[in-house]
Amino acid sequence: LPFMVLFFCGMGIEVSFSSWIVTQAQTAAHAPLPVANFAASIFWIGYTLSRAAASQISRRVQAGHLLIGTIAVMSLGYGLMIAVPASQGMLIASSFVIGVGAGPLFPMNMAITSATFPRVLGQVAGLLSAIGNIGPMIVPLIQGHIGGGRDGGMQLLLALSFVMLLTAIITQRGTSAAPPAAAPELIR
Repeated sequence: LPFMVLFFCGMGIEVSFSSWIVTQAQTAAHAPLPVANFAASIFWIGYTLSRAAASQISRRVQAGHLLIGTIAVMSLGYGLMIAVPASQGMLIASSFVIGVGAGPLFPMNMAITSATFPRVLGQVAGLLSAIGNIGPMIVPLIQGHIGGGRDGGMQLLLALSFVMLLTAIITQRGTSAAPPAAAPELIR
C-alpha cells in the first residue's frame, strides 16, 4: 500500500505541476506568458539535472534516505511558491526547486521497489505503474478545481508532497527493519 501511494502521488504531482504551472504564473504572479512558460521550462531543467545527480548520489546514500530528501526539497519548493505567490522571481526559483525534488522520484521508487520485491518485480512494477498512471488522470482535475481560476491550485501538490513524505518515512522504517542489503542504485 505505501508503494501505491508513492507511485500515485509521485506521477500525479509530476504531470499536474507541469499542467498547472503556467496558470499559477499568470494568475497568482501576474507573469506574462513568456515568464510563465520559462517557469515550466526551468522545472524540467531542475528535473533533468536532479535525475543525473541522483544517479551518482545513490551510490553513496541509501535510496530511502534520498527519496525522503528529494520529497522534502520538492515540498520546500511548493511551500515557497505558496508563501510568496505574487513574486515572479520566487515562482521561477520555486519551479526549479520543485523540479530538483521531483526528478528522482520515479527512479528511486522503482529502485526501492526492486529491492523490496526482487522475486516478483515484474508483477509488482506493472501494478505500481498502472496505479501510478491513475495519478495523472485524477490529480490535475482536482488541482484545477482547487485553483478555481484564482491560481494553479498548488496547495494540493504541497499536501500530496506531505503525504508522500510521511509514506516514504514509514516505508523507510519498514524496510530498515529488514536485514541490511546493498543500497539499490538508480544507474549502475
